[in-house]
Amino acid sequence: MSPSFIGSPRDMRRRYMDAMALVRKFGKPDIFLTMTCNPNWDEIRTELLPGQTPQDRPDLVVRVFHAKLQELKHRLTKYDILGKLQLHLLNMHMVAFHERQMVERVVNRPGADRSMLTAYFEANRLHEEARGILYRDFPEWYTCQSGKGKSMGKDIKTFPLPPIIDTYDDAIGTAREVYEEESIELALADAVLKDSLNEEQMAAYDKIMSAVKTDQGRLFFVDGPGGTGKTYLYRVLLATLRNQGKIAVATATSGIAASILPGGRTAHSRFKIPLTIDDGAVCCFTEQSGTAELLRKSSLII
Repeated sequence: MSPSFIGSPRDMRRRYMDAMALVRKFGKPDIFLTMTCNPNWDEIRTELLPGQTPQDRPDLVVRVFHAKLQELKHRLTKYDILGKLQLHLLNMHMVAFHERQMVERVVNRPGADRSMLTAYFEANRLHEEARGILYRDFPEWYTCQSGKGKSMGKDIKTFPLPPIIDTYDDAIGTAREVYEEESIELALADAVLKDSLNEEQMAAYDKIMSAVKTDQGRLFFVDGPGGTGKTYLYRVLLATLRNQGKIAVATATSGIAASILPGGRTAHSRFKIPLTIDDGAVCCFTEQSGTAELLRKSSLII
């Protein structure tokens, strides 16, 4: 559907991207306000015909809800229901404190006489590069510590992150995607799970392994509600083929589902699927890419 159709997937994606752009520019909102429709509103009930329910008149419900939504927006923006913009005067800014704290200690604690605005003024006085930054954009370039503006420029090495161990070498002549897949630690414990497969799992296992051995290139759909052992079957297949030196690619639709598969990746990550799907969407990898080479060498893709 067109993005002009309210409620369509493309309309919702557009609204989501607009909202994220506003958050990125102005920061997180102070109030997250939602409004829902009450089918028992008097404006709806009084317009129903005898024997009708609100479910019989979606046109009426939508019009009343839209009118109330517009009225709410009008009151919020025109009547200062959430408060007025305060003028910042010297030593007249707000200070948060617990009701049990003594006022003298609150007033005299370090940094109580400063705010982000005073830090903004101080940064403009001390740093020439800060003078070209608007106040609304100030948090993007500086962080406020005890009322003093401090540049956010830091080295990632200063954070206690685990070391990144990259053993891949271009000289080996193998694509990184293939190398990483071949480097997955073999789950020997999963291979012995084959003996505990139930009858239906074993039937699926035999059919899939037969297609792999004969290189038939078949497509299987494993269906079943949660808890019936689908992941159990997948782990056995992955372990069996990897123990044979073959490549088995494990993918899932979500990160949580992928994390329970050895070497699992999301389908979007592995196949370079665009996050926004439309009629012209295609996977973003070429025939000569490492992803394409991996898929050609794969014996099984889950």
